[in-house]
Amino acid sequence: MIFWFPVFEIGYSDLPRGKQAGRAFAQMGTEVGMKYLLALVALMLAVSPALAKRKPCEELKAEIEAKVRNNGVKHFTLTIVPNAQVKDQQVVGSCDGGTKKITYESGASAAAK
Repeated sequence: MIFWFPVFEIGYSDLPRGKQAGRAFAQMGTEVGMKYLLALVALMLAVSPALAKRKPCEELKAEIEAKVRNNGVKHFTLTIVPNAQVKDQQVVGSCDGGTKKITYESGASAAAK
């Protein structure tokens, strides 16, 4: 089995195992060690979005509401809507892992609803 990385190719049988791993990596030299380090960093960057924390909708809505009020807007409505129900509203946020959107409506008519 061959593992392919953009930087280098290694076979599974080429990987050091057990107590020999430390000595083997030390003997490989800087060049090969850097390739393993680059592969590890690339793997960590690829996995990091999957580990990102999902923000609850109510928490994000409260943050957006505070920002809008700090900008001097008095009459507005923020609504949490499933993605399928978003039509021509202005989307100001995405929450619950992208399954819902927070929409913004401004004006006195929005506050009256």
